[in-house]
Amino acid sequence: MVKIIKYSIIAVLLVAFSNCNTHPFASTPARENELCAPDSSWGENQAEYANGFTLYQKDNICRVAVRNPWDSLRAMAVYYFTNDTTTITPTDGKRIANNGVRIAATSATHYTPLELLGCIDRIVSICSPDRAYNKKVKERYAEGKIRGLGENYNINKEALLGSKANLVIISKYEEVDQSESFLKETGISTLFVQEWQENSLLGRAEWIKVMGAAVGEKKLADSLFHTTALRYDSLKSIAKSVKKKPKIMGGCGYRGTWYVPGGQSYMARLYNDAGGDYYYATDTHTGSLSVSLESVLQHFADADIWLGAQAESITNETDAEPRIKVIQPIKTGEVYHYNRRKDGDATDFWEGAVSHPDSLLGDVIKALHPELMPEWEWVYVKKLSTK
Repeated sequence: MVKIIKYSIIAVLLVAFSNCNTHPFASTPARENELCAPDSSWGENQAEYANGFTLYQKDNICRVAVRNPWDSLRAMAVYYFTNDTTTITPTDGKRIANNGVRIAATSATHYTPLELLGCIDRIVSICSPDRAYNKKVKERYAEGKIRGLGENYNINKEALLGSKANLVIISKYEEVDQSESFLKETGISTLFVQEWQENSLLGRAEWIKVMGAAVGEKKLADSLFHTTALRYDSLKSIAKSVKKKPKIMGGCGYRGTWYVPGGQSYMARLYNDAGGDYYYATDTHTGSLSVSLESVLQHFADADIWLGAQAESITNETDAEPRIKVIQPIKTGEVYHYNRRKDGDATDFWEGAVSHPDSLLGDVIKALHPELMPEWEWVYVKKLSTK
């Protein structure tokens, strides 16, 4: 029986591509006094793909409203970013100066957008430094320029205050979050970045616009995202030309349960954009699904390819679960994982791939249709060795 998995940090680290959010952002009309701009002089909402935020700009002020995932008609927070301390902003949100920002980045997904925006040196503290993949972040941490904050669900208050951060970028995973009240006590401004709840790759990547507004690089963020979206759509159009769509087995097993992408998740949409056929494509869930091994054998035994394995070799996979030897990808060797770029416990899929959905799409197209991508160089995807 299929069940929706509740999101947990541990599951994200262990289960490839499992967006375990049970409260996904929905494209629903918003109350004008919260998610929408105060009046028409602010123009149109500049979020094109993301459903988790609205962004309006007027002169030198950027208004960002982050949608509340537990009440999608309301804003979880409203921000006004400006570099002019004399500018008067509306009273329905928090005013934050975007010059001289010193950032506490609590998620690895924050590193790449800040690096792309030329602001990696503004990061002064991070959570779980031992799991950072970004080379510049690791170098700055080793040099003592970045402080460790412990785990993101148990931030070290003294380390945070000692880093002299004036903006904490954080993701909220529960409606009642203990870290939220703790951060209020510090008096440090908090920016919610909820890209993990988007159900499309471009929606996840578009949160660079929010980061750009926060650090005074909105124009650069717009340009970077526009280029990424164009590349993604160009690759997507290449995959549309295929006549045969390979059957995809997605996800992986963990302690007897298999976790596979729901039909409306960003991974299922990636499979479709890459020209693949996925059994759960018509499923309506935006997160991951937990299914039995029996269901996996029933629905994926004749798959053409397995995307999302966790081991380094096919032998490791079959040693862990001998019953999957009957699955066709195991027999043909068409088994892939997303850990090509790995350093110890850190993998760039959890960092860079969020900001580079075009590279991830190119990899998956090459795995499914190698004849379409003869010159493509792998970025995240890697074929498992047989032994």
